[in-house]
Amino acid sequence: MKKLAFLFVSVGLLLSSCSSNDNDENNPEAKASIVGKWELTKGGNILNGNQLLLPITPQGGCSNNQIEFLENGNYKELQYEYTNSKCKEYNNDGTWSKSDNTLKTKDILNNEVTYEILKLDETTLRLKITKGNDNAIYALTEFTRK
Repeated sequence: MKKLAFLFVSVGLLLSSCSSNDNDENNPEAKASIVGKWELTKGGNILNGNQLLLPITPQGGCSNNQIEFLENGNYKELQYEYTNSKCKEYNNDGTWSKSDNTLKTKDILNNEVTYEILKLDETTLRLKITKGNDNAIYALTEFTRK
């Protein structure tokens, strides 16, 4: 009888630990955090329901744009532009907040942008922004964790 009780307890523990892992897999919040440094690596759009992403290759030896989401709700962004045979670096800092699959940013000029998070894992952050009066134009950006 003791062996049978031990078997039921063991199976119960095994099933409960499996179901907790399944919940983690369905909840990206449990797996990956947006906090950290990210480098812009791809850009594109959505056409007929398909995501089209192409690698971003900076001009003139400039670096790819980068953003760092800090735990305190601030972000630091570095943008690079190749003009007059030189790379120019621009800072664009601000605040961010995340709720479920929505990311909101507000820069130092009070420009607010809302993104839909399409993918967030340990290595990839893919964002969608909707533009236009009828919200029919989509832009995609994909970042790789640094």
